[in-house]
Amino acid sequence: NPVAIIANPIFMPPQTDSSLKEDFRRAFRIPEARKVLLFLGRLHPVKGVPRLLQAWARIQGEKAENTKQKAESRKQKSEDGGRRLEDWVLVLAGPDEGGHRRELESLVAELGCQKSVKFTGELDDVQKWGALAASDLFVMPSDFENFGNAIVEAMSCAIPVITTTGTPWEELRTAGAGWWVEPAVEDLTGALREALVMSDEQRRIMGGRAFQLAERFRPRRVGEDLIAVYQWLLGKGAKPGCVVSES
Repeated sequence: NPVAIIANPIFMPPQTDSSLKEDFRRAFRIPEARKVLLFLGRLHPVKGVPRLLQAWARIQGEKAENTKQKAESRKQKSEDGGRRLEDWVLVLAGPDEGGHRRELESLVAELGCQKSVKFTGELDDVQKWGALAASDLFVMPSDFENFGNAIVEAMSCAIPVITTTGTPWEELRTAGAGWWVEPAVEDLTGALREALVMSDEQRRIMGGRAFQLAERFRPRRVGEDLIAVYQWLLGKGAKPGCVVSES
């Protein structure tokens, strides 16, 4: 039989309320000057947050070493245009499952990253979009995701995404909209290193590509595909592009 692949519809962020970003930062005491790397999801072992924290600690360690070695960094900082790693905070947003948050908090303390990691707990829908509006990068370091709604939500907000080969998002890499790396600390560290030192303009361009990738998941587009399939089945239209095989 013919096979139609219909995208999973993902609702788009609110477009009218510009206060979402400011409200989120205010609620969780994130200064406007600090850039946000956001993880949004359940705090569960399958999400791979421990490897994210280990990679984050490595980045922070590199930053400290660079600061120590480059006492003349005033010139470097001005050339970086605000790309210093100390300008960033890692926000871990999502509900705790099975006490995993305590384990993560202990790991944060062990790694010495308390000043650059913030837990928000579970967010309601308004806070979720506020978190995305406030973010400069999104990360999903999971062992496995069969889709990953939060990835598409981030893309729909024009945010570059870092994720792993445990997710079905290779096109992030091929489209230049993000990173698709092995679920290992070393690979995640490399992606973070590249992403955090990009200029704002480079991230904006990459985010624009992510926004384009999210187009097919918009409810209106999904509805149009469904209608086209049924029109075809009724003999009232041509075979749509979402029908990918036929015996």
